[in-house]
Amino acid sequence: METKRDEISIGNVHILALSDGIGKRQVTDLFPEVPVANLLNYSDTVSPNGTINYKYGSFIINSGTETILVDTGMGPNLPGTLIDQLHRNGLSNDQITIVINTHLHPDHVGWNITWKNSQPYQTFPKARYYLPKVDWEHFNQERNYGRFQYINDSIKPLEQLGNLHLVEGKEAITKEISLIPTPGHTPGHMSISILSNNQQGIILGDVTHFPFQGQETAWEILFDMDKKQARETRETILDQIEKNGSLVGAGHFANTFGYFIRRSGRRYWQPLT
Repeated sequence: METKRDEISIGNVHILALSDGIGKRQVTDLFPEVPVANLLNYSDTVSPNGTINYKYGSFIINSGTETILVDTGMGPNLPGTLIDQLHRNGLSNDQITIVINTHLHPDHVGWNITWKNSQPYQTFPKARYYLPKVDWEHFNQERNYGRFQYINDSIKPLEQLGNLHLVEGKEAITKEISLIPTPGHTPGHMSISILSNNQQGIILGDVTHFPFQGQETAWEILFDMDKKQARETRETILDQIEKNGSLVGAGHFANTFGYFIRRSGRRYWQPLT
């Protein structure tokens, strides 16, 4: 298994971490039910004045003949840096063959669509777009249109363009890459399982947002739509990751790639250096 800080290989699968930019919030805004003193204990992630940074992370996965983009950031309204990063790494938009949205929150779908003269176009014109069916059914309800304007901008045009592949349950994308249900953060949230040459990895999506959730699995971020389900999913998936020794890609982490390991009876995030 070859690794760099922003690039890894799992068997024959190569993965590159990209970012659409950096967000910053008061950590108590994100975890309103957790006492501030407890949050400040994680000084490796939380600043002394209680702010926390997070990446809008994306991934390029090369598996077989497919070049897969996982999550498309906040998009041009940020304005995001994903497209520039893609190009700096020698990739053009039309080299992407598959786009996966792990879920339908705005920081994961922003570059799906480019609008020109009031007409929608796929930002990645040769790609097939995969997204969770349960999320589509939830966010696409008429009663939610006013709340989720970005769905009209970044998701619904895919249906009009005839390129909306809805995933339900586990689905293989290539011989090495599968989408697996990890619900709770959103109703249909998905993660990406990687198995190649007996080596294992996973891209978590928003199962966890920060390294300390590896220890504090009961700490629920504001954006978890079903907090009980999100917590149960987090605990189950992190137990599996730890048991299997899987290499992890976590898009919101400052250090994107690493392992969840156990030391002195507790689970810790061990980033690649």
